[in-house]
Amino acid sequence: MESLYRGIMAGIRAMTINIPGTAFHHALKCREELSRILLDEMRKRREEKIQKMDFMQTLMDYVDEDGNWLNDVEVLDNIFSLILGGYESTSNVMTWSLYYLAKYPQILERVKEETHAIKKLKSEESLLTYEDIKKMKYTSKVVEELIRLANVSPFIFRRVVKDVVVDGYKFPRNWKVIVWIRAIHIDSKYYDDPLTFNPDRWKDCKPKAGTYSVFGAGMRYCPGNNLARHQLMMFIYHACLKYKWELLNPEAGIVFQPHQRPRDGAEMLFSQAD
Repeated sequence: MESLYRGIMAGIRAMTINIPGTAFHHALKCREELSRILLDEMRKRREEKIQKMDFMQTLMDYVDEDGNWLNDVEVLDNIFSLILGGYESTSNVMTWSLYYLAKYPQILERVKEETHAIKKLKSEESLLTYEDIKKMKYTSKVVEELIRLANVSPFIFRRVVKDVVVDGYKFPRNWKVIVWIRAIHIDSKYYDDPLTFNPDRWKDCKPKAGTYSVFGAGMRYCPGNNLARHQLMMFIYHACLKYKWELLNPEAGIVFQPHQRPRDGAEMLFSQAD
């Protein structure tokens, strides 16, 4: 199933050319096969009256205020959206967190100092709490810088709903446009030395409206934005406590589709922390 999801992801931002050999065609085939697997599982649960504690079961059992159930297509769409929007994006930024912290050891050392200071106040068995996360002042700046540079959603598609003129350019109704978010986040007009990983820029930085759109904007603003931030902070906390790591190819290039990532997949060597 993971390989099928990867095939779908590769086609999300591909040209919509549905002929064999294209990423879009392959993505459609992957979605068809994945839909078959999930539908078989839903059918099995209904026929054998199997109840499981998972997201699929929650969707299958959901009833709205009017007594309506989700149909199978709606269940599938929600599952696809959760995995593609919630798992792939966060895991990608987690990879970038290890990458940048390995390339900037002085920043990693500051994160470790904060991490160990919090750990000292906790028992060995106690879990990380929301109050602990609020104490991670420097780590929170690291996270903001990570999601700025990772640009998990590098651009978004929109349709013009009415004729409009922007900076002297006319956009007719029904035109398709791409908002290139990545260009905004690495623009020197808004960020000093924008390609440098510098968490300290967030000490006093309050981005102007429209210059920091890592989670979208307006009605389509990502509802999981704070969850994603907290996941990253928790991941960094445990990584710093338990491991040491180094990049095997620190000068590897970057590929940009379907998500920005190191060309070698960010190969690293891990060992246990001292």
